Amino acid sequence: MQNRTLIRLLSSKTNSKSYLPPALDFETTFNTNFNKSSEKKFSKEKNSTTKKNNDTPPKKKDDDEKNLNFFQRFDKRLKDKAAEIRSQQGQRPTGYLYRLEDRLKEQSSKKLAESKDKRKMELKARMDKFFDDDAIKMQREVLLKKAFTKGYFADAKEVAVKGDKFWEAPKVLNSLPTAKQMIKLDCITLAKNKVELSALAKGKVSLVTFFFNAFGEPHVKSYVDPFLEKYEKHTDTQLIQVHVEETWTKVPFLKMLLPLVRKKIPVNRHDNYLLNYEDIEEIRSPIGLTNKLLGWVNLVDSRGFIRWQAHGPATKGEIESLLKNVELLLNDKKASLKIK
Repeated sequence: MQNRTLIRLLSSKTNSKSYLPPALDFETTFNTNFNKSSEKKFSKEKNSTTKKNNDTPPKKKDDDEKNLNFFQRFDKRLKDKAAEIRSQQGQRPTGYLYRLEDRLKEQSSKKLAESKDKRKMELKARMDKFFDDDAIKMQREVLLKKAFTKGYFADAKEVAVKGDKFWEAPKVLNSLPTAKQMIKLDCITLAKNKVELSALAKGKVSLVTFFFNAFGEPHVKSYVDPFLEKYEKHTDTQLIQVHVEETWTKVPFLKMLLPLVRKKIPVNRHDNYLLNYEDIEEIRSPIGLTNKLLGWVNLVDSRGFIRWQAHGPATKGEIESLLKNVELLLNDKKASLKIK
């Protein structure tokens, strides 16, 4: 019976599909379902890997910085900032700023070239003076004369014997044949400009004063005050004050005191207040400036000739003759202009 029923079941054609026992059917369904699920998983993994490879977004800077320590982050930010500044500097300005930058560059290059030329000229002048045999011989002769004829305290001895007034100034002007020309002397003004004394003294009637120390300064002032009181605003007259320091050891101290001198002297007189730091005895003695302890004044005509000279503290008669002679020189200048 059992065999017959089994055969019937196997041979039955009621359904188109072949019928299998429940045990066999479960095994086949499990195998098919497992294969399908494994295929789906494999395909999903494959698709995910391709998507990751194709669509992976770049890592953010913040993520990179998180992986770095503090010093590495600080170094990185510094490098980024430096690169940004370099890129900004590389961009040249346009328009007005571009033209302004070019002008500034041209001016700076011109100034550099001028300063180089000045240095070359100064060096050349120094070298010429250094290798000039005649000038060296003259300097040696002057030094020998100083050493054997005039001692260091000769000026002080002369003042001690004669006083601060060796002679009184003449009342009349020196005639042109006997008049000596103002010395050539390179100086620096209180306004820090370079000038040459003899060239500055030409063109106007000038009162040129010399003092070498504090002892001679009040001597000069006694002539300057009455001169300025009458002729300060006159267009054809001028005051030129020359402060000479012949002792090289005192030069640094004088330069330190220059700010005080600038405050003391009015600003409108800075261009005519001259400073010199050389030993000028060789050129000052021939025009009568024989003693450096005293203050000296020279009345110079418009052609640069010394027509009147005085020294020491001014007397009443010297002030009168000074003002009178200034008027004579002014009239002489006007007459010469009319003749021309």
